[in-house]
Amino acid sequence: MSAEAIRRHDPNHLIFGDRYGTRAGIPEPVLDAAAAHVDVLSLQSFPAVD
Repeated sequence: MSAEAIRRHDPNHLIFGDRYGTRAGIPEPVLDAAAAHVDVLSLQSFPAVD
């Protein structure tokens, strides 16, 4: 796993996850799965288009 290799060589390294952009939100199971492997997730919420 990438996170394990990074932490082995640099235990203080901050691991960033994907950046999600959405209008409908991110499914909670996706966030839960990603959170187990990263320190930070970035979310962008876009307003609906009229």
